[in-house]
Amino acid sequence: MKLLQSALFATVLTVLLGAPAAAAPIIDIKYCPGDASCPAGVTQARLLFDEIAGGDINDYLVTIRISGDAPAPKYVDEVSFKIDSAQIGDYTSLPTLQSAPGSGSPWTVYFDNISGSASSCIANTGQQQAVCSQSGAGNPTNYGALLQGQTLEWTFMVNLKDSEGPLSATSSVNLRAQFLDSSGKNAGILSPVPEPGTLALLGIGASLAAIRRRRAQR
Repeated sequence: MKLLQSALFATVLTVLLGAPAAAAPIIDIKYCPGDASCPAGVTQARLLFDEIAGGDINDYLVTIRISGDAPAPKYVDEVSFKIDSAQIGDYTSLPTLQSAPGSGSPWTVYFDNISGSASSCIANTGQQQAVCSQSGAGNPTNYGALLQGQTLEWTFMVNLKDSEGPLSATSSVNLRAQFLDSSGKNAGILSPVPEPGTLALLGIGASLAAIRRRRAQR
């Protein structure tokens, strides 16, 4: 009876708060482990697209999920996803974060890309039409979400124009993430080769020299 009451309360609470409900995932790609650009110790890097139940034809919840064990980089500083078929004009608005890790807050969303440089994910530049989120924008001491021994999750609400056409399991999407070490230096960038959701991903090596924390350069 208690379980039934708890489930009923959760359902009512979701309705009252207006939280979007997701249907079954239409895209579910696991990049780590396996891709050559996965930093050591990153045990999961996953990108999911769920249709929003009862929403418009092109409303989605996009989830980025990253897990790491002890050898993993200490922080995740930036994450991004890209729908290859969508330009900025195909979004009705900038996607919004529905949830994000508490560590690294606040998380800011931009139309930009992750590049490992001082200009990475800091403004609505439209770089490569990607959607990115950065931790503690403008704060040089905010290195992001603590990763070691954790499973981190970011969920974005995405509304594409109906003219863009619905996404499917064969839509080409991609995931990126920037990792930092305990001193805020670059500890790797997840940057797999984008492929349709039903194809195996071919990794590319990431040979990035250690750089100073990009926010310190601003």
